[in-house]
Amino acid sequence: MKPCAFTKQPLRSHIKGVVERVERFLETGYLETMFRKLKYAGIHTERDSLREAVRAAAVFHDVGKAVQIYQQQFNEKCECLKADSPSFYLHEVLSAVYFDRFLSNHENWSTELKNLAILSVLNHMHSLRDFGSKLNLFDPQGYKSPKEFKILNNARIIGHELDNLVGTISEYGFDIEVVRRCLSKEILYRNDIYGLGQRLKDFESKKDVAKLYVLLLLPIIVSDVLDAAENRPGEMTSASRRAFINELRLCMGESYGYF
Repeated sequence: MKPCAFTKQPLRSHIKGVVERVERFLETGYLETMFRKLKYAGIHTERDSLREAVRAAAVFHDVGKAVQIYQQQFNEKCECLKADSPSFYLHEVLSAVYFDRFLSNHENWSTELKNLAILSVLNHMHSLRDFGSKLNLFDPQGYKSPKEFKILNNARIIGHELDNLVGTISEYGFDIEVVRRCLSKEILYRNDIYGLGQRLKDFESKKDVAKLYVLLLLPIIVSDVLDAAENRPGEMTSASRRAFINELRLCMGESYGYF
C-alpha cells in the first residue's frame, strides 16, 4: 500500500481520486474560463497544454508525502504508528520541488504556465502556512526550527515506496524514466528549495499576473478536500468544515452521502 497519503489511505488511491475529480471539474467549462482569463492577462497557452498542466499538478500535489520522514509514521498497511494523526507538515514544499524537476523536461510549456502550475502545488496548503515572515522558507539565513530543517534538507523517497510511486505516476502517461529521475534524487534545502523559491519570487515580482495561479489551484483544492472527506472517515472534522464540504459536493454535482 505504501506510500501513504493518510491513515489507511494509500497515496496511489488519493492521486487517483483527485485526478478524476479534477478532470470532471475541467469538463464543466472551467478549462475555457482559465484559458480566457489567462489570455486576457497576457499569458498565451494552448488549451491542451493548460489541461495537461492542471492534471499534472493534481498528480504531483502530494508526492512530497512519500519521503521517508513522513512514511516512517506508517506500517505497510498504512496504519499510523503514532497515537495521534500523522503529520505531513511542509509536504507541499517538497511536492513543488519534485514537480519543478518534472516540468523542466516539458519544453513545450511556457515558463509562465510552468510557474503557475508549481505555485498551485506549493500553495495548496496556503491557508495553513505562511512561507514568508513566519517560516522564512526561501531565506537561507532565516531561522528554521530543527524540525523544519530536518524535513526540508536531505529528504528522500526510497525503496519500494519510490518504485510504487513511480509506477503510479507513469500510469498517467508520463515517461517512467523521467519520473524516476525526478523522484529518486534527494532534496537539499539550499540547492532545491531555496533555488526554487528565488525563481518563484522573481517571477512574482516581475509578473502582475502571478497570482493567477489560483485559477489552476481551485480544481486541485476542491478535489483534494472531497477525496479526503470520502476516504478518511477517521479524520477529525468540525461541523463548519462538514458544511463547507457538502457545499463543495453540491457544486460538483455529488450527493452528500458521507456525513
